[in-house]
Amino acid sequence: MKVLGTIFRIIAGLLLGVYLLILILLNFSPATLWLTKTIETALEEKLATELNIGKVEIALFDRVILHDVQLYDQQGKEMLKADLVSVKVNLPSVIRKKLEFRTISLLDSDIKLYKENKIAKPNFQFLVDAFKVKDKKEPMKLDLTINSLIVRRTNVSYDQLDQPQTPGLINFSHIKAKDLDASISLKHLTQDSLNMRVRNLSVREQSGLDLRKLQLAVSLGKKNIRVDNLNLILPNSSVKLNEFVANYKGNSLKDKIRSARWNGALRNVVISTDDIACFYSPLKDLHQTIHLDVDCKVRPQTLYFSDINLRNKDKSIVLQSDVKLDLFNHKLVNAYSKVDNVQLNKQGVNFIRAIVEKNEPKSKMLNLPLWKTLETLSANGKIGFEKNKNNFAQVHLVTNLGEANADLIWKGMSFKGDVSTKSLNLAKALSNEKLPSDLTASVSGLFDLKVKSNPNIDAKVEIEQVDVNDYIYRGLSAKALMKNHLCEVELVSTDDAINVEGQVRGYLKDEKLSDIVSSLNIHHFDPNELKLTKLSEKTVFSANVDLSPSSLDLNQASGKIDITDFNMNGAKSCYISTLSAQSQPTQRGRFFSLNSEFADLDFDGPITKQSLEKLKETVLSYI
Repeated sequence: MKVLGTIFRIIAGLLLGVYLLILILLNFSPATLWLTKTIETALEEKLATELNIGKVEIALFDRVILHDVQLYDQQGKEMLKADLVSVKVNLPSVIRKKLEFRTISLLDSDIKLYKENKIAKPNFQFLVDAFKVKDKKEPMKLDLTINSLIVRRTNVSYDQLDQPQTPGLINFSHIKAKDLDASISLKHLTQDSLNMRVRNLSVREQSGLDLRKLQLAVSLGKKNIRVDNLNLILPNSSVKLNEFVANYKGNSLKDKIRSARWNGALRNVVISTDDIACFYSPLKDLHQTIHLDVDCKVRPQTLYFSDINLRNKDKSIVLQSDVKLDLFNHKLVNAYSKVDNVQLNKQGVNFIRAIVEKNEPKSKMLNLPLWKTLETLSANGKIGFEKNKNNFAQVHLVTNLGEANADLIWKGMSFKGDVSTKSLNLAKALSNEKLPSDLTASVSGLFDLKVKSNPNIDAKVEIEQVDVNDYIYRGLSAKALMKNHLCEVELVSTDDAINVEGQVRGYLKDEKLSDIVSSLNIHHFDPNELKLTKLSEKTVFSANVDLSPSSLDLNQASGKIDITDFNMNGAKSCYISTLSAQSQPTQRGRFFSLNSEFADLDFDGPITKQSLEKLKETVLSYI
């Protein structure tokens, strides 16, 4: 046994000595030059292009190190330049028909890829073709392992030359990645499975994207994918996900995505608009940081996003809601949202306006005074959009300008429901003192506006109170009915200073109202109380008025007005039992006739400011 042991040690020593001798010879300068030239020539013939290698080193037979590598594409342009390329192979794995790399390293490299247009082959296609299996009778089974893929200080560019550049935005036709650093372990890769761990990945892209760190473990099979310990960090953003599992069916990637079923939750996600402005340009210069929590449930026909909690850093914007999206044939058909809470303060309003301005710089919305006057907003409710069906909204709003409620159903330009306000200050909202303030009112009914020339309306307006010209009106209401071109409106006011009832009927054609018949019963009208006159004396009017103009075009209309039981009580009193007037256009201008128990008057001529003043003086002289 001692003899056998001695013989074994001698043989092992001889083999090790021969191995070291060969290793020394291969890395001896003349041998290194010969080896470098031999590999360089062989690869040039295989790739049919120019290749320069500064030096080749062989380390323990399982590792090859290439220094100062330059590879040109078949158009003679430099495609790869690397200071060092290192490959370490597990040789026994080749015998088992399994390719296992212990280490692949790429250091201080520049990679330039491109293609002329969409249908052209990329400049690296010759690499794929050179190592493609020629014998297709028995397809090659992919079984690859890379224990450690290390990339350091590498720049990668890809261009589709016929596509325009988009400075400041991600453009997948023009990628320029700088300072790519990566440490990846590809544990197993076959035709239908992947097991990989990204220990660290960082890169900067010309659009401004700055990926500081990406870490994850991913396992992908025929029926599912699993992602663990996802950690993504940008300069001011971070996303962490402990576990993600998705199940799917089908063979193609498209089928897998469409059949995916998964549940997940994102917690404490931080997104800076500065970090993602390269994907959506209106986010530039907004300088906002958004925090997000959300639960996700994805099914082939439905997407659920529940317990959404979104807020920015100073909480000037807060959103808490649930969202459901329905799909049919993989297209969005219905969308529903239950909004538990939306809050905006002045900074939040300015942020929303900035987004609108960035996205639509010429939008007329930007000129609304509301952007300046709206300081706080809170809202809750439900909203739904259904393709080819009715949409709905149930919303409650509270702002510094007042409150509003809406319960609406609509489809296209047809609306049904009611809208109400409480203490709404329109004058302040729109920066116009002539508009009403302190408006508490409601509008309900049907508004079918699909046919613009013949709308269908059955509506009611009730104004509990409204402040106009420093007088608070109370008890105003109106009903409107429009159908088959016929229009009817009823007006009622039970206010102390203006107690009236009125009706208006007319015919709407080509968006013009004609054949108007109206009546107004004025029970009590106090213009002094309503601050419609500068007179200090209190004067109250009552009367019955019937008015029948042919149209609302004062230049062409003809019509008649009848006033009965006109009564004026105050410092001066007056009673007129009947008064009628009529007017119509003539060749000379306009004919006007006044008939009353105290005077008759006819006028025919052009209507000017002077003639109206004269007519006014004449009528007043009789009164």
